[in-house]
Amino acid sequence: MTSLAEFIHNKREMAGYSLFGLSERASIDIKLLGDIESGRELFLSVSLRQKLARVLKCSPSEIKKYE
Repeated sequence: MTSLAEFIHNKREMAGYSLFGLSERASIDIKLLGDIESGRELFLSVSLRQKLARVLKCSPSEIKKYE
């Protein structure tokens, strides 16, 4: 089963964004994004999920199923 970290990392790479690029476009602190991709942050707030979904072109519910 894919983890939240793997899902976000794969979606980011498929979209062609660096970690910094995604953090800028989604208005998310780069440290928090690094924590998500490294598996240290396992549960996301609704607003964070929405920001990531908007930039990564997926639904917030798609992200939630990996939490």
